[in-house]
Amino acid sequence: QVSRHSAKAHNAVAGALTNQVLNEPDEKKKKEMYAKALNHSKRAIQIHPTYANAFLIMGICQYALNSFDDAIQSFQKALILKPDFDEARHNLFLSYREAGKFYGEKRQDPNKALSLFKKAYALDATDSELWRLTGIANGVLGNPEQAINWFKKILALNPDDAGALLNMSISYRLL
Repeated sequence: QVSRHSAKAHNAVAGALTNQVLNEPDEKKKKEMYAKALNHSKRAIQIHPTYANAFLIMGICQYALNSFDDAIQSFQKALILKPDFDEARHNLFLSYREAGKFYGEKRQDPNKALSLFKKAYALDATDSELWRLTGIANGVLGNPEQAINWFKKILALNPDDAGALLNMSISYRLL
């Protein structure tokens, strides 16, 4: 409140709010806290447009508020400013994965989902949740052979994964 023109102060408030939200059980309050943190990170960026950490926190807030496309842009900007920013890279991966899930499940657009999953793979090709989602999207698109291959990858790591076994059986039935 005192340092209104300090990017560091606004970024610190945004970071503190995103940490506090982890202990908040009320979903409505969580969204309010993320929205408030988002405003502080935006203000930090207005003051200091090359503040990579402010873009990171802004992306975290956008992700938490299900604004995946905005989160992707924020994490990309953080990585442009600081290419070795591992936390931004990991959050960009999560944003691509969750955006793909959103487009596949909520928007019924498995092609868009697969294009986002492809971008996620470029960042981390070892995530079994990404494999599952890719398998499901392929199944929805009528590509059961490709879906089976993704479910086999999951089962190679965890042979007792009931979800992967169910999805594999559905894919074989489609085949």
